[in-house]
Amino acid sequence: MPIDGGAPKRLSFDGAGVRVVGWTPANEVLFASTAVTGPGSSMILRAVNPDTLIQRSLPFADANQASFDAKSGSIFFTRFGLHITGDHARGYKGGAMAQLWRAPADGSAEATRLDADVNASLRRPMWWKGRLYHLSDETGSDNLWSMGADGSDRRALTSFNAFEVRDPQLQDGHIVYQYGADIRDIDLATGTDRVVPIDLVSDFEQRRTRWLEKPLDYLDDVALNADGSRAVLVARGSATYAATDARRRIDIAVPKDARIRAAVPSSDGKSIYAISDIGGHEEIWRFPADGSGPGEALTRDSNIRRWHLYLSPDGKSLAFDDKRARLSVLDLGTRKIRVVDESHFGGDDVYASVNWSADSKTLAVARPDSREGRPQIVLVALDGSQKSRRQQRSLRKWMGRVLA
Repeated sequence: MPIDGGAPKRLSFDGAGVRVVGWTPANEVLFASTAVTGPGSSMILRAVNPDTLIQRSLPFADANQASFDAKSGSIFFTRFGLHITGDHARGYKGGAMAQLWRAPADGSAEATRLDADVNASLRRPMWWKGRLYHLSDETGSDNLWSMGADGSDRRALTSFNAFEVRDPQLQDGHIVYQYGADIRDIDLATGTDRVVPIDLVSDFEQRRTRWLEKPLDYLDDVALNADGSRAVLVARGSATYAATDARRRIDIAVPKDARIRAAVPSSDGKSIYAISDIGGHEEIWRFPADGSGPGEALTRDSNIRRWHLYLSPDGKSLAFDDKRARLSVLDLGTRKIRVVDESHFGGDDVYASVNWSADSKTLAVARPDSREGRPQIVLVALDGSQKSRRQQRSLRKWMGRVLA
């Protein structure tokens, strides 16, 4: 399509997967196609005249990227490579490693492999003034390298480790490429490598304050206080403490760059316990229920996601389950954590229900207790003296005491 805009024009009719590679010295559009007939090849390079739509196939099996030296009439091309399937594996040394080859562009002689002595994937050939620039992962990450036309005199242009060099493009002695979230530019004449400053002209609508017409559509958690007169509601990472009477709604003081979930009010109504990612890691926090100030982290050892919080009736213990299918209890006085139950069946979020007894000494949990995966009621005594499955008759009697 015209660079100034307009209707696009179809150039290929392969009926298969195609990928634009670039231009040939004859101003044809070069593309890779999976429309290959016959055994032994999965992809081929084709060139099409954008004006006449005359198409030709380049006689190089499994070629999928290419660059031309118009002066010598040579083509440098890539065979194989994980990039053709979108695979970004590092350190791959298998038979599908990308290879760089050189041949006469008209196919009049056999191609010569340029990287036979390099145990790495070499790809994305770019020819410029007597040197072939390319990507290589021989240092563990994709970086830019260059070599002579015969594969000799190899030199590294970049030496990044944190991120891969992505999608390099060469034009007029400059290679522009992506590194992390930046676009960088190498001047091949001077060796200068700089970040391209990009300023987005926008009104940044996504940063504006947005009012939700139906906030309950985003509701994540609701928990009542002891007498049922107030509830803490969590939506979109924020929490508010609301009442059934004329008392004002209180927004819990969570930093703007943090989120909160699984909030429950304390038994005395003065605090809100919740899981928050303040500081970058999810921990259990206690916040003032009146929204007066910042919260306080009650745990500092989180290395696994915690799902839900369950406050004991006496307000002294906080039970929680985690992604390792464990049920733990946090003593709010000593801040010690003890694992009281662990499930070996049903996945990583197995506790369908967790309830405290009225005396805060026993937990009744529903979780799978066999390979059948059906939830069973399990009673767990906090002192470790009892853990058992209850039969239906005795369970009804025990649950009557719990609900009393």
